[in-house]
This record gives sequence, C-alpha cells and structure tokens, in this order.
Amino acid sequence: MTLEGVTSFVGQGDFAPGKWKLPQAVEDARILLGLKATSLTILRALLSFVPGDRIEGGRDDGHVCFASNASLARRAHVSIAPVERHIARLVQLGIVRRRASGNGKRWVCRSPQGTIVLATGLCLLPLVERHKEILEIG
Repeated sequence: MTLEGVTSFVGQGDFAPGKWKLPQAVEDARILLGLKATSLTILRALLSFVPGDRIEGGRDDGHVCFASNASLARRAHVSIAPVERHIARLVQLGIVRRRASGNGKRWVCRSPQGTIVLATGLCLLPLVERHKEILEIG
C-alpha cells in the first residue's frame, strides 16, 4: 500500500506535531500498512537521533537521521540485519526518505562552529507531511 499526496511545508507554520506523537499514528495504521512491530521500533530509533521535540524542515539536523545501522540496531535492541530491511519498508511506504550521498553512507558536515550544514541519511519529513493521511488510514 502506498501513501498518496498530502504535502505540507514543515517549518513554514503548518501542522507539525511533536515527534513522539508521529509514530503513534503509524502504529495505529500498522496492520493496514503491512508493518511489523520491529519497523515501529526502528522508526522510534530513527526519531530518537533527531534532536529536539519537533521535526523541522529548515535545518538538516532537524529532520535527517545520519546514525549508522549499527547505532540504530543498538538503540532498537535488534541485530543489524533487520535494520536495513525495515528501513526499506518505511521508505517504500513513503514514511521515510533516503538522502543519499555519493558513497551511499550517512554522514554529516559541520561548520567550524559545530552546526550542521549538510547531512545525508534518512529524512523524516515524510512522516510529518503524511501524518494526517496516516491518521485517516488508522
């Protein structure tokens, strides 16, 4: 099942619930979306690496998780093998989007002051953009 079309501009004053409310909507729609409980665990692990309480589109550190699969596996209390499989399912459903680098790795580039200027990894903006749609499914 694919999620269709709801678009919002997160960080531009539109609806943006706290990041810990977002996976609840996915959990409520889990069966209809064809997700296993481990996918939800991985989604929560991804969210735990994003700083703050909200997913923000205006800053790369406000919506991109650049943690490695090993770090995600440790945080989710699973082995590394299922992490990529569950991430692929979340990407397939349009809940997470990959921001690929040339070498396929997740990484961050910081300014001399330590602020993030570019991050590649797993973008969580689709989770916010499709929140209302996921609520309707659940």
